[in-house]
Amino acid sequence: MGKRVFKEIAKKRDGKLVYTKLIFLKGLEIPLKDHRLLVSHKAASKDASASTDIECDLNDDYGFTLNVNTDNIYSQMAKSLGEKDVLIGNPVFDDVFVVNSNNEQLAKQFLEPDLQEILLEYKDATPGIRVGKSKFQLYISAIVLNVDKLDKLIGLSMSLINKLVSNKNV
Repeated sequence: MGKRVFKEIAKKRDGKLVYTKLIFLKGLEIPLKDHRLLVSHKAASKDASASTDIECDLNDDYGFTLNVNTDNIYSQMAKSLGEKDVLIGNPVFDDVFVVNSNNEQLAKQFLEPDLQEILLEYKDATPGIRVGKSKFQLYISAIVLNVDKLDKLIGLSMSLINKLVSNKNV
């Protein structure tokens, strides 16, 4: 489903295509210093919409949690029960997304303007970010086939992971 796009990005980022045992394309694997990033396109099913996922097992619990999701009925219920979201300071972003974190200052550092911009670009495809429990995940409920846009998402994900690893004292 995005083999051409993955091949193009693999060349640029020294990555490789990864296949399942049944020779189906699993995704694109990109090496980082001590980690590997897996970029995949998941087909729609009766329980989930098609998506583009960028994931990284962090091999360590950095003690930092971050959840960024579009504002929806579930987040409204959580707010009514007292859950407080982190306001980033960008009114447009803050109106569309709910940010929860155990470290407000670090959450604001992670959600830099370039990342806010691309998440807002995909706001109708329910994008989100999860960091915690030794895992990083950025997801968009759409298949991103534009090489430049997917590469930008990958670059921003790599930047976030590097920030997390360099902030081990969180």
